[in-house]
Amino acid sequence: MPHVSNDSTSSRCRRAAILVESDEKIYREMSHNSEMKEGALIQEQAVQATEIARRAVTLAEDKQASNIVLLDLRRLNSVADYFVICTGGSERQLKAITEAIDEGLAREYDIQPRIEGTADTGWVLLDYGDVVVHIFSVELRDRYRLERLWSKATPVVVMQ
Repeated sequence: MPHVSNDSTSSRCRRAAILVESDEKIYREMSHNSEMKEGALIQEQAVQATEIARRAVTLAEDKQASNIVLLDLRRLNSVADYFVICTGGSERQLKAITEAIDEGLAREYDIQPRIEGTADTGWVLLDYGDVVVHIFSVELRDRYRLERLWSKATPVVVMQ
């Protein structure tokens, strides 16, 4: 059996301990950097959601939507950060508002919504994840009263 000196064994143990300590330090730094990046990403997404919601309001206003409301839902649920609710006076106007918001946000933010409903039903929903846009006919807006349902939400924009 070959003879191994205690010096070489203890030297290898010290090197292994240094490597483990070094790996742990690198892991902590990577974790810290990852947490910082994740925090920055969450903040960026929150800013982008606010920008998208405000832009949807402007696009609806450009098509003469009425009773435009932007509600901040962030402290109430995890379904969405913002609701944009507006009304169109006719099926044709509902379609124009829907297309303006859909095309404008696609062009400016490169995002595509999940779309529920159609102008002829009186309620179109554009779901952008953190921002949900509700485009109503006068009749269905009065019937569903989303602002009342979400009355604890903070109104950010209210335009008659």
